Amino acid sequence: MMNKQTAMENRLAFTLIELIIVIAIMGIIAAVSYPNFFPAKYGYATKKNAEGMVYNMREAISNSQSQLYGYRWGIHLGSSTSTGGYFYELWYGTSTFPYGTVFNYTGLDAGLSFSGLSLGSTQDLCFAQITGLPVDCGAGSSTSTSITITSTAGISKTITVNSNGSISY
Repeated sequence: MMNKQTAMENRLAFTLIELIIVIAIMGIIAAVSYPNFFPAKYGYATKKNAEGMVYNMREAISNSQSQLYGYRWGIHLGSSTSTGGYFYELWYGTSTFPYGTVFNYTGLDAGLSFSGLSLGSTQDLCFAQITGLPVDCGAGSSTSTSITITSTAGISKTITVNSNGSISY
């Protein structure tokens, strides 16, 4: 006959079956929650990058209005064919981006792109001196534009600059 103390000593460890059950339950929970992680991650990244771009646009408007350095300011959207990454640059100059000076470079987070902007292509948004209103970089006429940042998960955020210089996103 086994005494009570020996029975307690034998029960201090997990059995292999108990361990396999716990690992299986953790695996099921991970498999169910894993697909839900990416939309949240890309949703945050899309929002964060859009807010950063809006901040730079407002800085370009303010700097154009105050004629900082005596030039107009703008935003240059681009992409790199070598890295596959998308970026935007805050710049100032006399007319268009190629003739301007880059003030601030910002790369979009991995998995994000500008909708409608293929790899290797660019787009510019210029702001007029004194008024700070968005203008066509070449012609100088008043314009409005929309820029959409899209994630590989299909989440997007559209930034709209109307002809009055109001930015919404």
